[in-house]
Amino acid sequence: MASYGDRVLFVVDTPSSGAVFFLDRPARRTVEHITPDGWSIAAARGTSGLVVRGPALDSLDEALSHAEESAHIGLDVFAITGAMARVLTRLDALYVVWWHAQSGHVIRMCSSVTLRPEADMTLEVLDSEGNPVPSPPRTPIRWDPSFRYFRHAQTTSDLLDAFRNLYLALEAVLSAGIPPHGGEREVDWLGRALGTVATDVDLASYITTPAQDPVPVLVEQIYRNVRTATFHAKDGRRVILPYSASDRHALAAAARQLRRLYVDLVRVRLGVSFGWGTRVARAGYEGMFNAVPGRFEIYVSPTASVEPEGDQEAPAPVGSVVLPRRSMNISADGYAATLLAISTPDSSQLEIREFGGLVDSNVGAYERLEEPLSTSGATIVEVSLTVRGIEDGSAVPEYIT
Repeated sequence: MASYGDRVLFVVDTPSSGAVFFLDRPARRTVEHITPDGWSIAAARGTSGLVVRGPALDSLDEALSHAEESAHIGLDVFAITGAMARVLTRLDALYVVWWHAQSGHVIRMCSSVTLRPEADMTLEVLDSEGNPVPSPPRTPIRWDPSFRYFRHAQTTSDLLDAFRNLYLALEAVLSAGIPPHGGEREVDWLGRALGTVATDVDLASYITTPAQDPVPVLVEQIYRNVRTATFHAKDGRRVILPYSASDRHALAAAARQLRRLYVDLVRVRLGVSFGWGTRVARAGYEGMFNAVPGRFEIYVSPTASVEPEGDQEAPAPVGSVVLPRRSMNISADGYAATLLAISTPDSSQLEIREFGGLVDSNVGAYERLEEPLSTSGATIVEVSLTVRGIEDGSAVPEYIT
């Protein structure tokens, strides 16, 4: 019987799937909600682990998607009944998921760590004789109301909030120079405004499908597909709910697209340039990721590692089990690397309080669970560790919710 703390995840003879997610704050009482399709969402008083259990699904993606959406439904019910108001946090950074394959239950622990460059880099331009070329004097920046929306979008930890404020930033900077006509529909004004600025920026670079006229495609992508779905909630219309698992990736892509468009418009219309950082960072991350595999191992442990003092290295915790590495994948853009380790037949029955990565036999990164995880009854135990690098100055936020 697999469990998280004193709560059952699954038993051997009863196929199921589910996940353990984590709340932003511990639950103030023990609560459970069961959905009509048989998913249980349960929180225990004083703990932040949310256990979501449901019918058997045969793949990680299906199990994770159904568990995440069910978790939000349960949290909605807890909030409206006054039991507690909580959100899932670090959803991409830490969770446990299980599903039922042909061989039996498979359980996977997932962790993601984001690296942020700490060193500032400066660029010095030299002439043909090697002498520094003086930088041109900086033009004073005139404040614009759209900056306020952009700043909020860059600092919020919520994806839906970020998109809404990026759209408002775009709306503000466009309408200042291209005001709506009396009685003009917003969608028509947006198309007209984008058509006007098409001489200033290459709108074709912001659309995902090539088109002779990018304006209607951009209006469809930004306004009809996402903006109306996030600003309206009328029954019968397409809506994007906060924290929606099914829409999250599309919403993140739309936010990135909107951020690029706004920044480029501010550059050409207001003369303000945004520092996107240096492309050297990408090469640096790729080099680091490629150098890691031979020195990196994934471990699970029933005990917590000892925090080192100063620059001392921390050895693996007592009782650690090193799992054989199965694969390592570097993302297409070079900014993330994922290592996957899988248990051997004799190492799938474990009690885990901590898991992480060892570099040259010393702890390099780890996740410590609030309660012990027992994998008893699982046929396979997997650990997935992802390391992400963010280009300095790119201002791509980590969304917690």
